[in-house]
Amino acid sequence: MSTRVLYGNYKNRGRFPDLLAERNAGTLAALRPASCSVCGAQLPQPAMRDVWITLPVGTDRVPLLATTCSPSCVQKLPTPPKGYVAEAHTGGSSVVQPPTSFHDPFTRT
Repeated sequence: MSTRVLYGNYKNRGRFPDLLAERNAGTLAALRPASCSVCGAQLPQPAMRDVWITLPVGTDRVPLLATTCSPSCVQKLPTPPKGYVAEAHTGGSSVVQPPTSFHDPFTRT
């Protein structure tokens, strides 16, 4: 996998797609799992929340889409590594990413 093109990559800081934008609703609905990414409960349609979170996968840092059943499950998501967006978020232009000068010691250059 090439991490250079992933959303939030520390070198290019590609913008995360806005999960709240109406134009993305159809794609999210088609990709939505049947259960919560955190607790495994059946997803209730009105209470679910999709969020982005960057986490370590092997030696890389990968943006992951978590579909959660409640705000408490969003709170249970792990803390992203230093140098990446520090919390789960919904993407879009309002997300402030750390400067591109950050170097993650666990990512190969």
